[in-house]
Amino acid sequence: LLTLLLFVLLFAGCGNQSSSSGEISVFYYTFSDTYISGVRSAMDKMLKDKGLKFNDYDANSNQSTQTEQVDVAISKGSRMLVVNVVDTGSDDAAKTLIERAKSANIPIIFFNRSVDEEVVKSYDKYHTFI
Repeated sequence: LLTLLLFVLLFAGCGNQSSSSGEISVFYYTFSDTYISGVRSAMDKMLKDKGLKFNDYDANSNQSTQTEQVDVAISKGSRMLVVNVVDTGSDDAAKTLIERAKSANIPIIFFNRSVDEEVVKSYDKYHTFI
């Protein structure tokens, strides 16, 4: 979690909120998972402590919901996507999210779920943590 936060801070400009616009959008596959709930609490605390604006999204185990949430966050001016992708059974979900981030020219970080390296390496503003 600390390594993930380090990369979030690095991509977000090391906490220099005044020079960056938009929030960090954090997408969880579900809030109801006990482990993810703990990760969310720790991440929220660390982001608050650094003075970063952020918003958490609950996909409730539905990839379509998560993809729609990513679209909404991007339209609201999100400056970074931190994604615990719902669908790990195929590469389609990750490809779609990478395309969205690439179109908006914002960084995307995948965490806690395996994303095929071939999918993400097409975009230079990505990172994964498992």
